Amino acid sequence: MAAKMRAIEGELVIDSFRMHWSLVREQCWCTDHGWRGLAIRVEVLDGRHRELQLEYPAVRTEKAGSALPAAARPKVRAVKVESHIREAILSGWDPESRGKAYVHQVSESPE
Repeated sequence: MAAKMRAIEGELVIDSFRMHWSLVREQCWCTDHGWRGLAIRVEVLDGRHRELQLEYPAVRTEKAGSALPAAARPKVRAVKVESHIREAILSGWDPESRGKAYVHQVSESPE
């Protein structure tokens, strides 16, 4: 049985944009891609702007008595999410643009 996804979310203001972020995927094993880290969706609250998806690397722990490592459930800190949103802006996400979600690969954990 799969573990229940946590309800993790927050709001913040960056460069005069009010944003809401929420956890949309816990870490999981995917047969096509292997371990996938958690993902966070960021939406500008007026609803007319491009969405951002922060993709985190998988964090694994060794599980006693198991041949496979287990997926950890890293803590998500709001200050780190804000930092990663700013990083996505610097790498090319424009909240004022339109179109499909911009996916930003984050190189560190949200802890």
